[in-house]
Order: sequence, then structure tokens, then C-alpha cells
Amino acid sequence: YQLGRLYAAQNQPERARAEFERLINAQPTVAEYHIRLAELLIEEEKAVGIALGQSEYLRRAEELLRRSLELEPANPHPLWSLGMLYARQDRYTEAIPLFEKLLTIAPRDYQAHLFLGHLYQRTNRTEDATARFDAFSRGQHAHRLEKTARREFEAKVEEIFGG
Repeated sequence: YQLGRLYAAQNQPERARAEFERLINAQPTVAEYHIRLAELLIEEEKAVGIALGQSEYLRRAEELLRRSLELEPANPHPLWSLGMLYARQDRYTEAIPLFEKLLTIAPRDYQAHLFLGHLYQRTNRTEDATARFDAFSRGQHAHRLEKTARREFEAKVEEIFGG
């Protein structure tokens, strides 16, 4: 697994792809391998400048993400990735239920609220879009407050206990 990630980080997509294919063949029920390979394929598609249509890479990426959801239906990662893939392909009505499910699993994911709001907007669901944008604003504000509180807490711990 780490080898595949290393190849990807070193911009060796062919080797990374081969490593994740090997892992999937050896352990086909590990969802993370499917997700990583799908994301590699999507990135390769973007790197060559092809519009995100229905290339062989993207068909394979979609298949891998769907398989990962079969293996781990409550995993937000493939929900996000597949939803983004569909949205980039203008498949908004297919992307919406993925983001809706993601928000049942991770309701505090304020970025998912924003993205779902845009999907609703694209499909003329104005009231739903407004509700998601409001949830995004509330979530973003809460996230900022949490970050500030965490920094202040860490500074206080540092002050009391030292480095």
C-alpha cells in the first residue's frame, strides 16, 4: 500500500497504478485500494488535459469507486470522490444522492454542504440549495471557531507545561 502511495507521490503513475492493481488482485475486499486506484486514474485523466467525459480511465475509476462503496457503504471518501466525478461530468442528478448520503454519515462536513448546494442549484432546486448554503455558512463558522479554540488551548498548554 505504502509503495503505491510512494509511486504516486513521486509522480510515477504507471508504477502506482500497477501496485494498486496488484493489491486489488491480492486483496479484493480492501476498499482503500479501489479508492486509491480510482483517484490515480482520475488524476491521470486530468493530467493529460482530457475533459472529464467517459474515457476508459474514468469508466474504470467509476467501477472502482462503486466497488469500494459495496465494500464499505458508510465510507465518506468514495462517496465524495464518485460524487465529484459525476459532477465534473455534468451528471448532477447522480451526484446528489452521493452527497446527501455523505452528509448523513458526516453531517459536519461543511464543504459537502457547499458542494451539494451547488448541485441543487444546477438542478433548479433553489430552496434545497439555499438550505445547504446556510448549513455551509454555519459549518464554516463553527470550524473557524474550533480552530481558534484549539490554537488558544495549545498555546495555554505550552505556557503552562512548556515545550
